[in-house]
Amino acid sequence: MLRVVLAALGLAMLASSSQAAEIHRYQVGNWTVGVYTDDASNRFSSCIASAAYNSGITLVVLVSRDYQWDLGFSASNWKLRPGERLSLRYRFDRSGWTGATAEIATETFVRMPMPSNGPVAQLFRRSRTMEVHDGYQSYFFNLDGTARLLTSLVDCVQASLNSDQVASGPPSSPAATTTPGVAAAQGGDLASLRLEGTRVLSNFLLAAELPGAELLAESDFPKDLAFAHAVAVVGSTIGFSFVVTTADVSPDALSAQIAAALSETCKGKFGTGSTKETVENAKLINAFTACQNQGAQSLLQYVVVSRKQGGQYVIGVLSETAEATAGQSSTASPPPVNSDRLMKAAFQVSR
Repeated sequence: MLRVVLAALGLAMLASSSQAAEIHRYQVGNWTVGVYTDDASNRFSSCIASAAYNSGITLVVLVSRDYQWDLGFSASNWKLRPGERLSLRYRFDRSGWTGATAEIATETFVRMPMPSNGPVAQLFRRSRTMEVHDGYQSYFFNLDGTARLLTSLVDCVQASLNSDQVASGPPSSPAATTTPGVAAAQGGDLASLRLEGTRVLSNFLLAAELPGAELLAESDFPKDLAFAHAVAVVGSTIGFSFVVTTADVSPDALSAQIAAALSETCKGKFGTGSTKETVENAKLINAFTACQNQGAQSLLQYVVVSRKQGGQYVIGVLSETAEATAGQSSTASPPPVNSDRLMKAAFQVSR
């Protein structure tokens, strides 16, 4: 079960860290298309198009490297709850309604996966309008140039996959190779984050009074903790740190995404809780998640704390024990490591 928890945590971290870097941008009619790679691997990840409407909503069309396409909706004045899901309905040219489940990715962005094949893609290409209803109100979008757009996005993905690098211009142009300077800069950034993550984790474990921690070399990271910037072992407990460099994800949103990801993977009893505090302008969230299943309990305690350079630090300790029995702690009980100690340690790290 510990491996499942780690995998879910990794997905939450990578989704929250904006690891995708826009390498190129071009226009297709009224649509702006960005081509993205994963900074950690320098591999192509997706082609994303966006168009702003007079309503203040931006419509986003994303095609990933596996040709999965999603629609996204964004508005700067939205105050949504990341990690939650929305039941939506959509239709084209006032035809019949189709239901869908969308995920709130950030406070201002909703992402709705679409069927990879079938009539929906054809309707999006050929229709003049699309209407989306959230249960309270409808949002209308003129679909100008979507036939050309989808063709361009598919070509963009194909061109990028052919060399697993980013196309240097519109898909009709030859794909460019990544220059050594760019590759070196990306590798240097990752190395810097690993150094920063190691310093943060080391100081945190010391301040949290968890002696005897052994920092692992990158080559010794457990496979399911490959996302981390630093990893340590303290007896049977695993500690990790992750540096979120983007300022677009709030501590609340990050904590919500972690809890949501782990909640979905837990097949037994799940418990979670958190406290938050602001000390000298540093925002801190102290949280835990616990899952009991098949004779074992996995407990994750983590803190999310503001980073001076912008972004957040996520620092956690994860352990797995035998399932609680009568008279022992349950998933609803407070975590065993003193919460005040963790909060103080996180604050010292952030200074």
